[in-house]
Amino acid sequence: EVKSSLCIVGIQALAEMNRWREVLSWVLQYYQVPELLPPKILELCILLYSTVKEPHVMLEVDSYWLRDLTNQSLPSYGTLMELHLLHVLLPLGQFVEAEDLVQGCEVFSKEQQLEALSTINKRRCQWVQQEETQSGPEEQPATAREKLLGSVSRKLLNILTVLRRALGSMSSHFCSSPYKKTLLAALIVCLVVVRLDPALQKNTFTILFVNKSWNFYYRKRTEARPQFHGSMCTPVPVGYVRLETPNQSRLERECISVHVGQAGVQIGNACWELFCLEHGIQPDGTFKNQSNKVNDDDSFATFFRETGTGKHVPRAIMVDLEQTVVDEVRTGTYRKLFHPEQLITGKEDAANNYARGHYTIGKDRIDLALDRIRKLTDACSGLQGFLIFHSFGGGTGSGFTSLLMERLSLDYGKKSKLEFAIYPAPQVSTAVVEPYNSILTTHTTLEHSDCAFMVDNEAIYDICRRNLDIERPTYTNLNRLISQIVSSITASLRFDGALNVDLTEFQTNLVPYPRIHFPLMTYAPIISSERAYHEQLSVAEITSSCFEPNNQMVKCDPRHGKYMACCMLYRGDVVPKDVNVAIAAIKTKRTIQFVDWCPTGFKKSKLEFAIYPAPQVSTAVVEPYNSILTTHTTLEHSDCAFMVDNEAIYDICRRNLDIERPTYTNLNRLISQIVSSITASLRFDGALNVDLTEFQTNLVPYPRIHFPLMTYAPIISSERAYHEQLSVAEITSSCFEPNNQMVKCDPRHGKYMACCMLYRGDVVPKDVNVAIAAIKTKRTIQFVDWCPTGFKVGINYQPPTITPGGDLAQVERAVCMLSNTTAIAEAWARLDHKFDLMYAKRAFVHWYVGEGMEEGEFVEAREDLSALEKDYDEVGTNSFGEENDGEEF
Repeated sequence: EVKSSLCIVGIQALAEMNRWREVLSWVLQYYQVPELLPPKILELCILLYSTVKEPHVMLEVDSYWLRDLTNQSLPSYGTLMELHLLHVLLPLGQFVEAEDLVQGCEVFSKEQQLEALSTINKRRCQWVQQEETQSGPEEQPATAREKLLGSVSRKLLNILTVLRRALGSMSSHFCSSPYKKTLLAALIVCLVVVRLDPALQKNTFTILFVNKSWNFYYRKRTEARPQFHGSMCTPVPVGYVRLETPNQSRLERECISVHVGQAGVQIGNACWELFCLEHGIQPDGTFKNQSNKVNDDDSFATFFRETGTGKHVPRAIMVDLEQTVVDEVRTGTYRKLFHPEQLITGKEDAANNYARGHYTIGKDRIDLALDRIRKLTDACSGLQGFLIFHSFGGGTGSGFTSLLMERLSLDYGKKSKLEFAIYPAPQVSTAVVEPYNSILTTHTTLEHSDCAFMVDNEAIYDICRRNLDIERPTYTNLNRLISQIVSSITASLRFDGALNVDLTEFQTNLVPYPRIHFPLMTYAPIISSERAYHEQLSVAEITSSCFEPNNQMVKCDPRHGKYMACCMLYRGDVVPKDVNVAIAAIKTKRTIQFVDWCPTGFKKSKLEFAIYPAPQVSTAVVEPYNSILTTHTTLEHSDCAFMVDNEAIYDICRRNLDIERPTYTNLNRLISQIVSSITASLRFDGALNVDLTEFQTNLVPYPRIHFPLMTYAPIISSERAYHEQLSVAEITSSCFEPNNQMVKCDPRHGKYMACCMLYRGDVVPKDVNVAIAAIKTKRTIQFVDWCPTGFKVGINYQPPTITPGGDLAQVERAVCMLSNTTAIAEAWARLDHKFDLMYAKRAFVHWYVGEGMEEGEFVEAREDLSALEKDYDEVGTNSFGEENDGEEF
């Protein structure tokens, strides 16, 4: 009972802090499995997730609890069955499951079953009508809430409102003990009555009421404090990686920019000037050259909306409570670019006062701003999220932004909200009350912001003076430098690239915990034209510059902390090899330290096809999680999985093809040769053709052991091919060399279970038999003792074809080997180690739990991979002398 009561208090506390997504995973930490949840807690969780319109989170948990035989004997079983039916199954449209549940339930009487089935039919009809019309009114949320409250509750809330006004007039004495006790007593009485009010439906309003009351109390207590003591130190992540190549198709996913206050509007002016230059858009919104629009892709639509007249309007609004700064936009060079409705001003300034921007002056303009944002979102086909530009120290930038983000969280739920904020500088201050405004806006927006990129004026001043030789930098100089950084961060949202990053990926890879979301920004090279003439500016140099203390956009020394994650966004003439070398050099520096629970550290975004994680080079910070989870999920549903990793293919291209800087085109062409060889017998005639079923039959000795290695030979350039014999024996022997494996593992450390040799071109069976006989005599190549044959051979008459301008030489014969070997366990062990380092700290787990995934799935997946490693160990053990000869896997 004590444990249950404490959990209920904890659930209410998480709901008050708007952290309801963490409720279920937090509860399951104490009860381990859903079947052990007390009925009270399960009831509260169902009502909570139903209230926040996410009943799917409880679907699986309820099912486990209701199926448990012990729970079926509890008195509250019927009540929870009814809650599950009304608040989970019916809102999700799972009417068939609901009918099966009612008909198979012994708790309900015949009359109750008939009534429940009638309710299900009514809801099904309503669901069908709603799908047909798709035009239900979006109005009257306040009316719905009024109906939810009983008459007694409304009266008590009115009493509390009067009490709030009285306490507001006595805020200077608010922290005294009598007033605390008075408010606490009022809250307790109101809570009791609200819970007992028969007109209130269950306890759905309780959490909302507690949240509202507690926020009011906390705000008043904070305002009443005469001063603040102490300081807050926030752990800081850093950096970014992006590579661009033209002409790739993309899905249109729009972003809306919101510029608030003087700083936000001025930065916005510089950003949109730069965006227009990058996309070739003139100040009036038309293209400089209309052929650009025809020939190029429409990736600019992420940030620009095209009107019926061919004009391109920014997906942005600018808001300031006084007119001066926005009037500069209205009368400036780009005045025709923005729609007049997107420029919102008031008649009275916030006067550097957070409270005026949040509670009084700003409150009059918030509905207008939200209406303009709603119109912009209506014009989007797939809104990614919001980019919010503001300052921490100004009245509008702090107060109005806080109010706006609260409302955006309410109206747009899970849509990403990224801040670009001007943080107070150590020595230079724009307002005396800047510390108040900054702390207040940080406190208010902490739960509503997903990621906040910060810069401070003093750091940018120093960078402009030191790197750009500007003796007296103006705000125009500062804002143009900031706009370059914003342009680099958003470039992958507006242009095509080999490794593009969207808003969600920023958060997933940079924010290990919800509150630790303040990454630093760095840009390189920041260099004047005169200096650039004498500099090399290689990938290694600009990468190293990003880690220099003098180049940070906030005055802090990264050497005094540890990096949790870095995202490197490269633009221009950059290839993956140079990036890998640069990052490897960074990792060797003693002055740059990373936390020990994040083994990957760097993010280089995602490839477009399934590649196994390489030992040293990672494609995402959370790669170990994704890899183990997908392996666990697909293990029972996949028949055979061929794996390659980038690092192995890089080395093969450099060593065998003399390509100094392999690109993804080089890698993909090599992989395409392997795929072509595997499928050649399905497309061309041959002496010994192999179909898909034969691959599985001859390569997969047990259902779970289905991860063969791939090898191809000869991988040779045209220059080398002129001096090589390339006989059947030579290319066969090459397939067993460790350096030629497409996954970084050494076959000599394991045993082969099966090999499938797929020959193409001028190959006869006699040569193949001689080559395989020679392989079997080598001591370094070992086979398991329970498979006496070991080889499956396919011969196809079609010789390999090379791509025009490709890297491989034209040869008469080639072979692709698919080998199932226990050495692949090395790759699984590496991956498991990375997973363990991150999961020991539960880093980045909240992103997965927030999407409805149960944290227990991490443990289940890791156990499954451990079992897979054990499976490989056991199949490699000699069978004679063992007691478990007949054991199945």
